[in-house]
This record gives sequence, structure tokens and C-alpha cells, in this order.
Amino acid sequence: MDKKILVVDDDENFVQFMSFNLEEYGYQVITALNGIDAFDRALNENPDLIFLDIMMPLEDGYSTLLKLKKSHKTKSIPVVMLTAKNKVRDVCELQGADGYIVKPVAFKTILAKIKEVLG
Repeated sequence: MDKKILVVDDDENFVQFMSFNLEEYGYQVITALNGIDAFDRALNENPDLIFLDIMMPLEDGYSTLLKLKKSHKTKSIPVVMLTAKNKVRDVCELQGADGYIVKPVAFKTILAKIKEVLG
């Protein structure tokens, strides 16, 4: 069975880029454009991994991460944060995340992170 990855970002072009490339590598991809939809999709789809942008409208990635880690249905799903912020202080705020990637990002970095997190 293919691993299922939830990609969450308010940049539709980035979501399409990720979806296309992940599907080329055999992953099943589900997407959300904001944190509220992301939480609902995580509850209903039970992904193996979530890539979660930090700066989004409606609900930012920090709030969404907190909800994901508090829910018994989603707390064990690994979450890799996507951020344009690269300051150490910002990265340290990613409590509960299983990693982070600073954008813009080369797709080989995404693949390496998937291998690191999912094995």
C-alpha cells in the first residue's frame, strides 16, 4: 500500500508542485489549503505523514500542529513543518513537530525528509 501524505499550504502552486512530484514517486497525496481543512483531512484520511506550512490564513500551522498533537486520532502522525522563516528562534517554536524544512526547497530535500521520518 502506498504511503499517504497530507500537504498543507495556502500557496496553491506549491501544493500542486508537491502533489505532482510525490505522486510521481508513488505516494498517495491529499491536500488542504488551510489549517482548519488540514485538521479535518487528518482526522478523516489518517495520513502517514503531514507537511504543514506555518504561515496560513484562518489558522496558522502552529495552531494546527497543537490540535493535531492533542487529538488521540492524530497525535501519532508525524508532522514536518514548512516555513519561509529560518531564524533559530522561529524553528525552536516548532514544539511537537517531527522536523522542519525551510522554503524554497529542492524536491530531493522533501524526499530525504520523508525517508528520515517514515524510514
